[in-house]
Amino acid sequence: MAKGRMINRKIATDKNFNSLSVEEQFLFMRMLPFIDDEGRMSGSLFEIKYSVIPSIKWTEEKIRPMIENMVKANLIYFEEDRAIQFRGFFKNQKIGHKPAKSL
Repeated sequence: MAKGRMINRKIATDKNFNSLSVEEQFLFMRMLPFIDDEGRMSGSLFEIKYSVIPSIKWTEEKIRPMIENMVKANLIYFEEDRAIQFRGFFKNQKIGHKPAKSL
């Protein structure tokens, strides 16, 4: 897994991204460093809470609708307790190393 991810500045004017609330945008951005080389991360709300936003007092019940709104905005695919797949990952990420297999 990479230590970071690129964010294209076009995100500032992306209609789908901007249809999210500011909190949802924040969560989306915080999730980016945790995605693997195939654009995926865990779909466990517990893992998202304690890896992506450990110091924020959001519950899984608060996070779930935020993730669902990202799905509605066509930014991710989500299968709870399995995986989140970031749509458009490969057009925005240039992997400069040998990609690791997705877990």
